[in-house]
Amino acid sequence: MKIAWLLPTLALLTACTGTSNSTPTPAAIRSQEPRVYQPLAITSDLAPPPLDGTPLVYFPPLAEVVLFGGMDENGHTFGDTWAFDQHGWRELHPATSPPARAYFAMAYDPALREIVLYGGCTFCGAPGYHLLQDTWAFDGTTWRQLTSLHLPTYEPSPLLSWDTATGALDLLAPPPGYGPNPPNGDFDANGGALGRWSWRTAGWTWDGSPSGPPLFIQGDVSFVPEPGSSRMLYYSYQPYSGSCPPMAAGFICGSDPTGLLYSQTWTWDGRAFARATPTAAPGLAAVVSDPRVGAVVAVARSRVWTWSGTTWQVIASNVPPTAIGAAEYDPALGDVVVLGGTTSANPRSVTWVWDGSTWMTAAAN
Repeated sequence: MKIAWLLPTLALLTACTGTSNSTPTPAAIRSQEPRVYQPLAITSDLAPPPLDGTPLVYFPPLAEVVLFGGMDENGHTFGDTWAFDQHGWRELHPATSPPARAYFAMAYDPALREIVLYGGCTFCGAPGYHLLQDTWAFDGTTWRQLTSLHLPTYEPSPLLSWDTATGALDLLAPPPGYGPNPPNGDFDANGGALGRWSWRTAGWTWDGSPSGPPLFIQGDVSFVPEPGSSRMLYYSYQPYSGSCPPMAAGFICGSDPTGLLYSQTWTWDGRAFARATPTAAPGLAAVVSDPRVGAVVAVARSRVWTWSGTTWQVIASNVPPTAIGAAEYDPALGDVVVLGGTTSANPRSVTWVWDGSTWMTAAAN
């Protein structure tokens, strides 16, 4: 199931839940990359169900990729927690968990060593849907809800990231008072300039709109660190415009052979956004920061792209993934982990891993 205002958002996220006397520098974060990678040795035959609207997040303390929630092809939302490591998937059973949801933000906080989740929806885009603005933290064993006096402006598929340029958790969202309030209602705020919300020990704070922000879009969005740099890369792809009626398969309006018609690529240096002018773009893709390859990597249908600093380049074609649901770089394995999304024709969940040259199937459901 796909809906016009909710497309899978593939992004890194992080938040903090306690106190900390220091913030890790980008160099300190990059130094966590191991010199020797764990070999893949699958012993589990388990796998999550086919899902849309859920990110994958690497959890360094346990050297595993964590998945929560998501939505199936019938619009049913889940509240399960899964973990993937060199031996495959296993379902976790936390004593406390967030309510079921999809199209939320989730990431690891390298300062506080926790995964944080924000927002989402249930019955997303369907009758009876409910929007969520709560914040949760996962310590590898259980979840706990966090509180905040102020809440970020609602947007479909919220975009949060641990910002290596500022050393803080950033939520890119419209300013206060922009758009409707949850729990329900239509969202018609397309085109509004993004600003920065940040999470601190006291909760969420509006930090204002920086110079040159991207426009808010209701589409596929990523905000990831550029390996070897303190800059962040913002990439979005919005294959639906109100100026033309959506088509049944994927809501794509018109032909976009270069990927530039519906995409935006921006860089962020901690002070201002600057729009890049690439000669081509991946289109709809899962975008991750890959230190092993040494670049931002975009896994699109049948192709893998990298960001050179000025443009997008294809480095592999005819790759196995055909329905991209989510992706994350696993520094313990040295692999990009890709979870296949749902399609009406083939509602399967397939997990692939890619080491920069070779693809392997790690699980299927």
